[in-house]
Amino acid sequence: MPIFSDASNLDIRGGQFIDIGVQQNVYGSSGIDHLLRGASLPEAALDSEARHPAPSCFPGTREQYIEDITNWATASIEEQPLSVYWMKGPAGVGKTALAQTCAERLQLLGHFGAAFFFSVNERDDHTRLFTTLAYQLSVELPEFREAVERALHRDKALTTKTIAVQFKCLISGPLMELQRMGKWLGRRVIFIDGLDECKSPQARHEIVDLIASFAQERSTPLRWAIFSRPEPHIEAAFAKYAFASLCHINLLPISREADAEIETYLRGGFSNILRRRNLTSSCAWPSDDDIRKLVEAASGLFIYAAAVLRFIDSYPSLTPDEPLRAVLSAMQRHTFTQNIHGHAAPFAELDALYTVIMRQVPEHALPSVQLLLAYLLHGDFIGTWSAVYISNSLGFSQIEFQGVCNLLPAVIQFLPGGPEITQPPEAMDVDRSTEQINEWTSSQLLDCGGSLMFYHKSFYDYLGDPIRSGEFCVNAPTINAILFDHLVGMHSRFTESYNIWNDTPVSNNGARLPWPLTNDLVNSHLHYLVLVGITTSLLHDLERDFKELPISSLRALANLDYCKSHFAARQLFTSESTLFGSRILSCPALSTVIRGTLYTCITPDWMSYFDDSVFRRIVKKFEKAGVIKPHFPSFTWRWKSIFPGRVESGLYTLGKGDKAIYWYWECDTERGYYHEFRTTELMDALRTYFMRRLALWKE
Repeated sequence: MPIFSDASNLDIRGGQFIDIGVQQNVYGSSGIDHLLRGASLPEAALDSEARHPAPSCFPGTREQYIEDITNWATASIEEQPLSVYWMKGPAGVGKTALAQTCAERLQLLGHFGAAFFFSVNERDDHTRLFTTLAYQLSVELPEFREAVERALHRDKALTTKTIAVQFKCLISGPLMELQRMGKWLGRRVIFIDGLDECKSPQARHEIVDLIASFAQERSTPLRWAIFSRPEPHIEAAFAKYAFASLCHINLLPISREADAEIETYLRGGFSNILRRRNLTSSCAWPSDDDIRKLVEAASGLFIYAAAVLRFIDSYPSLTPDEPLRAVLSAMQRHTFTQNIHGHAAPFAELDALYTVIMRQVPEHALPSVQLLLAYLLHGDFIGTWSAVYISNSLGFSQIEFQGVCNLLPAVIQFLPGGPEITQPPEAMDVDRSTEQINEWTSSQLLDCGGSLMFYHKSFYDYLGDPIRSGEFCVNAPTINAILFDHLVGMHSRFTESYNIWNDTPVSNNGARLPWPLTNDLVNSHLHYLVLVGITTSLLHDLERDFKELPISSLRALANLDYCKSHFAARQLFTSESTLFGSRILSCPALSTVIRGTLYTCITPDWMSYFDDSVFRRIVKKFEKAGVIKPHFPSFTWRWKSIFPGRVESGLYTLGKGDKAIYWYWECDTERGYYHEFRTTELMDALRTYFMRRLALWKE
């Protein structure tokens, strides 16, 4: 118990007291707590509920690979000096299932250290890799935890620094500190799966560099097992170490040698389907011949077998044999076509299965399904999408949205959300703290309504490739035109639902939401969020998704209410000290709101993604369509006389009449920057921008 629990009237001056009863050191527990709450990704862990049910190898499959990795992981340094293991392989061969199974096996043997499963489903942030691994190692190893606590106590901003600094201070530093103290941590393995799904290509290379360099320079009890596709950045990183007696590299190929294991997997899956439906049969189902055909069609891809089982299991029929016949029939048609046209393309059988799945969508529902899928392919692939956000962006009610998702259960997973909290916390001052309200409402949107994701990115690739998906391609000009017109209509719907009076909306913003929630504060936030998102899509995806639209279609953008969408952005981002993510075309950018003006810039690190020639082409398209008009055309030359370099700029009105706002942009390809602002108060915005630019130039 605390050392002064019942004392009173004490006068203590000087000295140092440590309450050993609560098992805390002088650094406290705040460091590790911070790693868990704000800096790590618990969803990427081996046993995370967010990954449940995690893919794993079916009993009796991949046994040789599992044994090889287990032996490498548990061998002594003398027996196995290679401390880095790279398992590479193409999509669909079961790398994640193998990583999961090996990690679980080593956990039972006492040799598991930590794991991070990258995924495009919101687990692609490289800045949280080493913080997550450090937290997991701290849970497994108390002495390592103390060393990490000391590091975080020395520098409380560690979690915000580069991954190189994080690796040194949270992984390699604590390990070397314990080794100098003569403390042996035992053989531990860290698993990193899906490195190719890390969002930053440069970070993939750097992660391999950091791990391999540390393993090369020092003797350490840690071993690293990395699973990924053989992408160029990763191949280049491993090429430096492959022949340095450091890295063991193995290939998990698309191979017909896996046929026996795929057969085992299919038979087990079909048995589970019968058991879940409480069905019995006097004869074997499926027949041996049907199994043989499915194994042949899989061509070494476990993902094909998994998709077949999901399709049959989710198909609405009295018996599971009906969807099986549909799959086999499609395989037969595909084989006939292949014999006519020659060699099959990679993933041809998988594409044929996806086509079968799409053909099961009723004709009357197909337009809604295609609209949803086109929207999911729209913009950047993020893996997991908020159901409430997408539903309101497309104008679907909750029932309509869930009904569309239910038509594709074999390829789309809908994850239910938590319950809505109808009242804000008592500590929140809803009359004063707009920023606090925005933080609370954002968390509400994440926790309720649910989310959806593709079971595998191969379906996303299929939908976007007209050669693979044919009539079901949702990246076709006709579908993109339908999506564009639909978003224009939704923009008008949302801006018509409220008026602005003295910088205050005067109407119920949630009234026009197709899927409203139960709390008015959350509905207002959602209304603004969807409106800003639609505006961004219409103005910034022109070259990628809407590039084939005729000028006549683009003219619809001239009539949108940009004044109200600008107001919505100001309501969302109220703190002038807050930077939030945005984009210019397909390039990531940072934005902030200062006195009602939205300022955006592309940092030098991201300028390599920015194509200034494409940008100028889009500006010309907007001018031709009447979406923008030059404002004081002779104004821009003054900037060029003040700031050196290849400065190009433009000042425009965006929109028409009282719905218009001012838009200024400035690009310097020589110095590598792009800045812009959007405002309703032009002179104030120009003064603020000029003073900031002048200060940066002097630096």
